[in-house]
Amino acid sequence: GFHPLVLPILYDKLKRIVNNAINDVVRDFHITVPLSAEVFIIPDPYGVLNEGEIHSSGKNLPATRAIETTPCYRRDVLIYRNPCRLPSDIQKVTAVCCADLSDYLDVIVLPTKGSCSFASMLSGG
Repeated sequence: GFHPLVLPILYDKLKRIVNNAINDVVRDFHITVPLSAEVFIIPDPYGVLNEGEIHSSGKNLPATRAIETTPCYRRDVLIYRNPCRLPSDIQKVTAVCCADLSDYLDVIVLPTKGSCSFASMLSGG
C-alpha cells in the first residue's frame, strides 16, 4: 500500500497539508482578555497629561467601570495597539482622572508630553 514513510512524495504532500492546517489555526487564534476593550486613541488636546499617564472614561471601557467607583482615580494599567507582537508593544501607564478631559468618552487620551509620541512606542505607531 501507500505509506508516507516509504513514499517521499506522499510524505511531502501530507506535511504540506498538516503545515497549512496548523498555520490556519495559529493565524486565527485570539486570546480573550477579561476587563479589556478595543477603543480609539487620541492625543491630549489640552496638554494636561504627563508622560506615562492616560485618561479614559466611558461606559464601554470595562476597566474604567471598575476604577471609576471613586470620584478621582489613579491606577496602573496596561495599554497596547494591534498587532501586539513583541513584549515592548505593551506599556504600563497610569490611568488618571482629568476634569479637562471628562467630555471625551469611550476613547483613551494619550499624553503629548515626553521625548517621543506615546503612540509611537506601541506597536504600529
